[in-house]
Amino acid sequence: MEMIPWSLVCSSRFVVLSRSFVRPLAVLLGMGAHFTDDELDTIQKLKAEKATPVNIHARLVKDRKRRRQKGPVLTTVRRFLKGDTFKRSGVEARGRKMLWSAANLATMDRKRDELIVKADGGREVTWDEIIRKSRVPEGDASTAAKRMKGTFGIKRRNPRLKPTRNDIDEAERKRICNKLRKLPTS
Repeated sequence: MEMIPWSLVCSSRFVVLSRSFVRPLAVLLGMGAHFTDDELDTIQKLKAEKATPVNIHARLVKDRKRRRQKGPVLTTVRRFLKGDTFKRSGVEARGRKMLWSAANLATMDRKRDELIVKADGGREVTWDEIIRKSRVPEGDASTAAKRMKGTFGIKRRNPRLKPTRNDIDEAERKRICNKLRKLPTS
């Protein structure tokens, strides 16, 4: 007589029916079909209405009997209600948390606009200055640039090579040109 391993007999996933015939436990218990999207929506709606798991389970069994299907197990309904299974488009939780919230980024954008207007092309406004003046949590300038580009589409612009001229600069330029015009060409 052939010996059957004891671990196979005691396994929670398999059951030995005879010496050589092994079947999954779920097949023997007759596990019902998976929840459909409509059923998951119904469960969430009933949960929002403060229905108990037993009432939700009874409703699902009734709906499935109408379609001539086997009803779900109460434990499966409870697992879904606890959030252990059937995670539906959950928020990604891996990696480092975002340094700045949407409100922080909006504040930085407003302050960036103010600083650019105030500078009036006379100097370059840096990300470090924007972070400091907007009073948001400290962070790296490259992070600020990346987040602002992703949120608002703001890109780095190269500073102008030609300085802006005001009225005094224009008058000085005309004076020098008039003086140079009177000199001989060679």
